[in-house]
Amino acid sequence: MSEAPSHSKAFNDPAAEPAFGARKPAWPARLILALTRHTPLGRGAARKALGEMLRKKSSSPLDVTLWGRNARLHLTSNYSEMKALLNPSAYSKPDFDFIRRRLPADGVFLDIGANAGMFSLFAASRLRPGGRLICVEPQPAIFQRLKFNMMRANDLLSEGIGVTLVPAALGSENGEADLTIPDEHGQATLRSGLGGQTVKVPVMPLSDLLLREGVARVDVMKIDVEGYEDEVLEAFFRSGQRSLWPRAVLMEHCNRDRWRWDCEGELTRLGYETVYRDRANVFMARPESAPGASEG
Repeated sequence: MSEAPSHSKAFNDPAAEPAFGARKPAWPARLILALTRHTPLGRGAARKALGEMLRKKSSSPLDVTLWGRNARLHLTSNYSEMKALLNPSAYSKPDFDFIRRRLPADGVFLDIGANAGMFSLFAASRLRPGGRLICVEPQPAIFQRLKFNMMRANDLLSEGIGVTLVPAALGSENGEADLTIPDEHGQATLRSGLGGQTVKVPVMPLSDLLLREGVARVDVMKIDVEGYEDEVLEAFFRSGQRSLWPRAVLMEHCNRDRWRWDCEGELTRLGYETVYRDRANVFMARPESAPGASEG
């Protein structure tokens, strides 16, 4: 496994964190998780109420297993972790079904806006020797959670799965930019004018990252960067690196009002077909790319 260098100061290493397993859920937390995971209380208002109860019972992160992989999940400031913790079988189910169908066992999964690693952990559950994960996350505190989950909680290297972690943002050119971080850390964005705390983060074009890391192909790309998708994708698809165009794309579009370049429309023009669309996300694929894995 490797952490790709950024052209900015190094982020703190989470080595001081206790090893995975030191924060297993105690009895009150185990009861709440049993209710949210195995009863109808795992949805809607009931799940939200039980989640609030869990936060009161346990102030520290919890060590759990999701989709056959280990994860340390925090109970504050990141809805993605909390939602996965409470009901992993329902978490992003259409998205995971798409990944399951499109990601071969030896494939390459590119996670742009990786957050604490929920999508990458699921992808890792599908990969076998020769597979590879590239996880991009600029938000410093969230990157530490990602790093722990991908590099300490799991030993993917021993399984022959490559992991590259990139503590930077992607954009149209190399440099630095202000990342706006709201109270909900998972919604941090480079889109200016939204208000909130900001931090300087390194930025690089996606094509530069893939060439630097020696990536020959991308099977599935997931991109969720809170309305900054256009800045990443326009530069990439105009870079001339057609061989690196992902075979399948899972893209958040619920913040498309922030786009200056119509990502979905332009990908359609470039030959991608829409496979699925809901209120938050759109799944697109190149017609020549056959599904890489069965539904198993």
